Amino acid sequence: MTRHGGRTRRLGAALAALLVAAPGCLSFLHPVDPPRKDMVEPCAALPRCCRGHVYFFLVHGADPFDAANLEGLNDWVRALGFPKTYYGQMYHYPYFEGEIRRIHREDPDARFVLMGFSLGANMVRNIARDVKDEGIDIDLMVYCGGNSLANDPYNRPENVLKVVHILTQNGSDWMGVPLDGAENTRVTDVYHFGSPTHLYTRETLARELADVAARVPATADEMGAAPPADGPRDEWDFLKPAPPPAAPAEPVAPPVMPKAEK
Repeated sequence: MTRHGGRTRRLGAALAALLVAAPGCLSFLHPVDPPRKDMVEPCAALPRCCRGHVYFFLVHGADPFDAANLEGLNDWVRALGFPKTYYGQMYHYPYFEGEIRRIHREDPDARFVLMGFSLGANMVRNIARDVKDEGIDIDLMVYCGGNSLANDPYNRPENVLKVVHILTQNGSDWMGVPLDGAENTRVTDVYHFGSPTHLYTRETLARELADVAARVPATADEMGAAPPADGPRDEWDFLKPAPPPAAPAEPVAPPVMPKAEK
């Protein structure tokens, strides 16, 4: 009995170490292709400054190995032309709330898009509700696999301009229900973990993000300007948008060597 208990403890420790050391190790189950040309073009046609005022917050659910590949989806949104993307876990939502409040104070043209997967859908709902009293509107909220959301006003905060609710037809998502006032869709060819990277979800994001960016006013001075800076870097950098790459250094001409005298 003692020996069996020791094996159990060692197995538990190994599994715990794997949870910590191998994040994203199942993301290959739902790979994400680069955005298609027809997805990129409507976004690229908008001024960079408009896209730079769109802030995308992506909150994961109970998926320690990232089988849903939300990290890949976050990179996909950046490749679409939206650099201000945040990606974190359920327990990061208080930090995301603080970031949204800060951005709202510092960027009067900010537009916010929240997306949550599984229990992360509950977290983005909480974020939207918590910032409502400060007059902060959420342009778009995307629920993916939000199978615990009830069809009631609590899950459709008044400060959210549009709700997209995506469920699958299979597995645990059978418990999910359509939400009144939302754009409801069930994708039938994947299970719960497949909805965030499903082609329908990506096509919807490309369309809706372009619509949100198109509502950002652009002055003549901003046309062609780089996206606005996103605040100082700190110990929470791993949750923030990656800083833009440094400009390549100017090439330096090789020194001219004196000719040898004959």
